[in-house]
Amino acid sequence: MESKMVEKKRNIGIDLIKIIACIMVITLHSLSPADPVVYNSTFNLSLYYAGSLAIPVFFMASGYFVLNKAFISYAYSFKRIKIFW
Repeated sequence: MESKMVEKKRNIGIDLIKIIACIMVITLHSLSPADPVVYNSTFNLSLYYAGSLAIPVFFMASGYFVLNKAFISYAYSFKRIKIFW
């Protein structure tokens, strides 16, 4: 009996987007908009606000994988929600 293994292909583009989003989150948490170094520098302030885009990017990357499923059961949804609690 041969067992069929489903080969999963990685989407390198999504991985790259998630890596960039990780760097943006680190930037967001390492800079404070009230800090004079950030407040007085246009470059640092734009880095801070660009980092705030990381959260929607993560939601979109997660949605990409959910929308590619043929069927989404309640069990799958509750399992994914349970991970965050």
